[in-house]
Amino acid sequence: MKPPFDPNDPEAWRRLLVEARVAADDSDAVVKDMFKKPRRRSLGRAQHKHLYRDARKALIQILDYLMPPPPPPPAAAAPH
Repeated sequence: MKPPFDPNDPEAWRRLLVEARVAADDSDAVVKDMFKKPRRRSLGRAQHKHLYRDARKALIQILDYLMPPPPPPPAAAAPH
């Protein structure tokens, strides 16, 4: 498990931005290949699906990591 995100750590920002860039580049490459004519494609449909889902999952994990934890639920009021 990763330690909590420290917004004051420039190295943490650099790592996250590099990871996000790699995931965005991966999804971009998959989508570009998907839109090529079938004979010119480097990947098949199953590979498109798998690689795109992996890249999307990576981006979602990065965004989830950046989000602060949810606030604690309000304390129940004591009965009178």
